[in-house]
Amino acid sequence: MKNFLTKTRTCLIGFCLLWLCIPMMGADVLPLIPYPSQVERHDGTLSVNRLQCITYTSAETRQLAEGFAAELTKASGIALRVVKDTPKHTKTAIRLLADSKQPTEGYTLNIDAQGVRIGASTRAGHFY
Repeated sequence: MKNFLTKTRTCLIGFCLLWLCIPMMGADVLPLIPYPSQVERHDGTLSVNRLQCITYTSAETRQLAEGFAAELTKASGIALRVVKDTPKHTKTAIRLLADSKQPTEGYTLNIDAQGVRIGASTRAGHFY
């Protein structure tokens, strides 16, 4: 768990540093580490104020959700509850979902008016 928190903290620090550099980057570059192999941008926004929780679907994703929630609070002051995923959370959550189509370290990240969905087939995929 300690190793996971160290990696999470390192990723969050890197994300924050990258976020500060956005004005120097082109408009098409997103502040994501590691950078995805494919990005599709669409119109629209998601208000972070609408997010109420981080959801999980298994014991493994619960552990990741709890670690992410703690680091998010520490880094930004945003405190989100960690709860079991249900259909009622579809528009108000960062959802950690199972996606068997993804390779070992692969993931999908969808951010839209419906919330945030992170799909992965393994713990490593959800971590990245």
